[in-house]
Amino acid sequence: MTCPTTEAWAAWLDGAVPSPGREELAQHAAHCPLCQATLQSLRQVDSSLARLRPQPVPADVLMRVRQSLSPAAGHTGWPQIMTLEEVGRFMQLDDRQLDEIVEDLPAFELAGQIRVRYARLLEWIAQREREFTHQRTGSWVGRPTIGRDASSYSLKFESA
Repeated sequence: MTCPTTEAWAAWLDGAVPSPGREELAQHAAHCPLCQATLQSLRQVDSSLARLRPQPVPADVLMRVRQSLSPAAGHTGWPQIMTLEEVGRFMQLDDRQLDEIVEDLPAFELAGQIRVRYARLLEWIAQREREFTHQRTGSWVGRPTIGRDASSYSLKFESA
């Protein structure tokens, strides 16, 4: 048997090679020092990749990807400059919930009304996601609890 390709060994390590080919590769690996070295290298790569932490995707990159995947590339269904009402619909918030976050939004005034640029809203949401993830996985240790106030559920973190 000639030595299998690196791709074949990667598939074998991933369990993607069905029997009887799987057993044939195992027998080859047991007797071939070159393939044993290849397998060791692939295991080291797998181990290194497993230690990598997911990195946040910048909002502008995420928006460009979404736009390129959109049927009418660039059309998100949302205007580039949004009213507060549109922001509330986009974020699936009722008026009370929107009032709670309006001061934190990346907003500006235009013709006496508050407006939010769609791209900046996506960036703001991405930042809040990063902060939330850091709270859950960072050095601060806590446990999530779900509380119920008058008309909605809320997620809170309490010290462990």
